[in-house]
Amino acid sequence: FVLHGLGTEIEREIETSSATVEATLMVPHPALWSPQNPNLYELRVELATALGVFDRYSLPVGIRTIKVEGGALPLNGEKLTVRGFGLHNDMPMVGRGHARADAIKDLALMRWMGANCLRAKGYPPAEEVLDLCDRIGMLVIDETPAAGLIYAGTGLEKRYHMARQVSKETVARDKNHPSVIMWSLAGEPHSRRAASQLFLDRMRKDSQEIDKSRPFTVASMVGLDENAFKVLDVICLDLYPGWESHPGQIREGMAEFSAALDNIHEKFAKPVILTEFACEAIPGPHALPTEMWSEEYQAEVVAAASQVLRSKDYVVGQMSGPLADYKVPQSTAAPMGMCYRGMFTRDRRPKLAAHSLRTLWRR
Repeated sequence: FVLHGLGTEIEREIETSSATVEATLMVPHPALWSPQNPNLYELRVELATALGVFDRYSLPVGIRTIKVEGGALPLNGEKLTVRGFGLHNDMPMVGRGHARADAIKDLALMRWMGANCLRAKGYPPAEEVLDLCDRIGMLVIDETPAAGLIYAGTGLEKRYHMARQVSKETVARDKNHPSVIMWSLAGEPHSRRAASQLFLDRMRKDSQEIDKSRPFTVASMVGLDENAFKVLDVICLDLYPGWESHPGQIREGMAEFSAALDNIHEKFAKPVILTEFACEAIPGPHALPTEMWSEEYQAEVVAAASQVLRSKDYVVGQMSGPLADYKVPQSTAAPMGMCYRGMFTRDRRPKLAAHSLRTLWRR
């Protein structure tokens, strides 16, 4: 075992005849990984006999800590405030396929906005995206593909074993990435049923067999009724003030939003991240006074919601929603088969809300 880089060279040799082996490498005065300083070491494992090395594997690794402590989410012991977006694999020409240049473009836009975190919304990101995040210091909330879970009795055990499999596979694949700071076990589960608490607690315990070093959460759309928050570490919420609640009435929507956050925190007493709060805006239409679907309305909503979140000391992060608009199945609620919640158009042109949010985040 060899840990190399950043002025460090640590080697450990172990003789073994078994199929598995464990080793501990003590690193004095490590250069810690963080968004400001994404320090990476090279961990190299070599298999050798008296005839020499016959296999070798190298892995870039970062050394850092992340935990929930006193209502906060410190990284390396320092207070962490999360700002960012959900990431959808959707681009003109490639659709949901992965292209390295597109991933680099999206990460660059996030940095331009003042973001430091992405949420892999609805499915884990490509491994190449995580490699980039490790290198540039972009935090990741890694989400399993167990989206929209339903806890009705019929087929519940079968769904559990499927969800358990995908969550364990996600954790096993991504556990060595320092950029991954949290596991999201489900995206917007239908969690008002009491069975959801046991279901997701079992998923958490199963995943902890592989990794206990990170907090667990779900991205919830039910908020106060999210039974799973009793057993998970961080409260992540998808709420839409001025859109799904009090549509067209921003002031009233924000007042209810603020009260709802206080009630949720009082009930669970855990740090809160808003993983979605932006409304939709069709690129181009403008309206003064603001009207729903206009760019001005979206800009006003995200600015107002961001200010509410900044006023709550228990809120440790805000992620407006998707970075860019993306294709969805056709419906009466999706003009032209698009979700327009992004701060950028599908071809990555900024809307008014992008400039509004950038000003707030970079301030």
